[in-house]
Amino acid sequence: KKLTRFEQRLVCGYVAPDLMLYPDMTGVENLEFFASLKGVSINFDVLHQILTRVGLIGRGRDMVRGYSSGMRQRLKYAIALLGNPEVLALDEPTANLDSEGLLVVESIVQEWRHKGILIVGTNEEVERTWGDTVISLERMNRTS
Repeated sequence: KKLTRFEQRLVCGYVAPDLMLYPDMTGVENLEFFASLKGVSINFDVLHQILTRVGLIGRGRDMVRGYSSGMRQRLKYAIALLGNPEVLALDEPTANLDSEGLLVVESIVQEWRHKGILIVGTNEEVERTWGDTVISLERMNRTS
C-alpha cells in the first residue's frame, strides 16, 4: 500500500545536529508545533512523558534560546519520537550531548533496535556498533 503524505510523516522520526528549532518558543511550544505538522495529537500527559523520556522535565516552559546545545539535541529527539514512528533515522546521534544526554540516546537506540527500524549515520566507532548491519560509504578520490 502506498502511504499518503500524512501517513509518511508518522512513519519516520529524524534527528540531526543541523535540524532547526524555534529559539523564541518554549520547548513545549516547539513540541506542539512539530506535533501539529505531523498530525499528532498531543496533550499534557504526552508532553510530560516525552519530556521525561529525554531528560527535559521541568524545562519545557523555558525558551529554547536558553537551552544548552545538549538540551536542544534532546528536544530534537523528543520531536522525532512524536507519534511513535516505525523508523528512527539518526545523523550524528550523540553530537553535542553530555553524559545524561548520552544515556537518553542509548536508551532510545536500544528500544528502537527491538521495536522498529533504526538507521544511524555516523563516523563514531561506538555508534557503529548500534546497528545489526554496517554499510560503509567511503568517498573515493581518484586523479587521472
